[in-house]
Amino acid sequence: MFGKSGSAAILIALYALASGLFVKKNIAVSAVIRKNKQIGKVGGLRYKVMAAAKARKSTVVLSTENKTEFMKFEKKVKKSVKGEYVRDAAGLIRAMLEER
Repeated sequence: MFGKSGSAAILIALYALASGLFVKKNIAVSAVIRKNKQIGKVGGLRYKVMAAAKARKSTVVLSTENKTEFMKFEKKVKKSVKGEYVRDAAGLIRAMLEER
């Protein structure tokens, strides 16, 4: 979780700790949290999605701004990792956390 693209993961970890909610299993995230609570795109998406696939994550949560780039990936990649797209911090929290 280094750099701006790790900011979404840090937000989720802190929110989960404070709320008592749990991070869903088999999910990864790579996105930038902007000052206005909007979710921004990340660079190097191919490598991040491939890392999620290698770690056997079934879903990777991304900014809606990264959707076009993700859709250009090979079918093999999209078959192993599903993309879920969010616009803001509230959507990110809904996508990543659950009660148990």
